[in-house]
Amino acid sequence: MKKNYLKLSIIVGFLILTSWYAFSQEPAQAEVAFEKKVPFGMIFKGFDISSSGHRALFFIEPSDQINKIRPDWSRLEIYDPDNKLILEKALDRDCFFHGFSPDGKIILSYGGDPMVIGTLQFLTPGGDELFKIDGVGDRRIIFDPSGKELALAALGYDGLYEDTVVFDTKTGKEKFRQGPIKLPGPTTKNTKATAFTGPGLFLPVGEDNLYLFGVGASLFLKKYDEPGEKWTIKDIGGNISNGKFLDEQHVGVSYYVLGSAYKEGLAVVDWENGQIVFRLENERVNDQKQKELPSLDADKAYFDKEKNLVFLNEDSEIFIVPLEKERRSWQEKKVRYYVVGRVLKSPTERVKRFRLVRGEIYFADQESDRIIIRKIKILKGISE
Repeated sequence: MKKNYLKLSIIVGFLILTSWYAFSQEPAQAEVAFEKKVPFGMIFKGFDISSSGHRALFFIEPSDQINKIRPDWSRLEIYDPDNKLILEKALDRDCFFHGFSPDGKIILSYGGDPMVIGTLQFLTPGGDELFKIDGVGDRRIIFDPSGKELALAALGYDGLYEDTVVFDTKTGKEKFRQGPIKLPGPTTKNTKATAFTGPGLFLPVGEDNLYLFGVGASLFLKKYDEPGEKWTIKDIGGNISNGKFLDEQHVGVSYYVLGSAYKEGLAVVDWENGQIVFRLENERVNDQKQKELPSLDADKAYFDKEKNLVFLNEDSEIFIVPLEKERRSWQEKKVRYYVVGRVLKSPTERVKRFRLVRGEIYFADQESDRIIIRKIKILKGISE
């Protein structure tokens, strides 16, 4: 009897495992949004799509120098929403395409060191210069959801020595400056405070001079021109590592707790009232995850058109935590996992292939000498 029970347990376990594996490999249905031949002698580096539907393709010159950090030149092509070429621009060695801003401006970065930006240049989709911002350094470039404000955020160790500066993106002029930050060390009452890693989050809201600021385990809503806080979350669940706007109302905040079991989490916060509306957490013991969840990194988290919580990984994986509208919450137990397209690599590194624009997921594949940008139409199982 015990032997039969053991056999049955093994069979059931195998079926559960294989059914998960088979579902996880379910391909997504996609349609071609854009297709372009790679220019002769160039290597495809990346793409972006603006909120207005403009497409950018970025190509670099191959290098035969082992220690060469930057190509001698690169090429940027901008297409309008009807796929008509409106800008073809050769970029010098110290210039790099940084992507579109939320309001559709082209961003070029200048600097001899790829890890340290000297200047940001903002252009119209047609290539006309709007303004420049100098002295960026290694600070993070962060916009509010509508692109009205740009923060050069000194986070982590940098926040202990450098200022965070906010600019008005209509004029390119400085609007607010904060820092460097002095932090208290851990105490018996606040064991999650940190004096070593600096601030973890700075997000301009883009209205009423408001911004979100995260340090240690605490998150604040503050104003540029007023002291104090509008609201405070004293302990979001762990040390804040990063965060970003998921839409105009919600912010995703990543955090972690060190210990014998390393814990990571993502909190979804309504920025207007400071309420945590959803939380995902996972623990890792001996490098083994407790739950089959993606890395809970806010930088890789998005909302799609249906407000499902989407994680886009660079190795062609998509994780979706579906929103249950009746409960007005996301269902962790119904996480979906997909593999999309093929992993696309340059000679030196994996290309960041996914873009989520207006709630829709795009990705790039290279076939022979062509780049194909596809838009995902259907992800099976999302409503199951």
